[in-house]
Amino acid sequence: MNMENFKDKVAVVTGGAQCIGRCIAEEFRKAGAQVCVIDKQEGAHFVGDIADKLVLEQFAQDQGAAGRDTLH
Repeated sequence: MNMENFKDKVAVVTGGAQCIGRCIAEEFRKAGAQVCVIDKQEGAHFVGDIADKLVLEQFAQDQGAAGRDTLH
């Protein structure tokens, strides 16, 4: 994968607080992407359950995530 493909892109990573999701978020950051993370676990990211439509709408509004380049 050409990691420069993510320069000036925004990636949304669900479950990005730990384990595989955290690694994915870090790799996107290394590749130059702005990363928006949502997870149920407390931390320095948007905290919420993606199963709740209202939470997703709030996340999209707060993070400016609507219409983003990639979702994981």
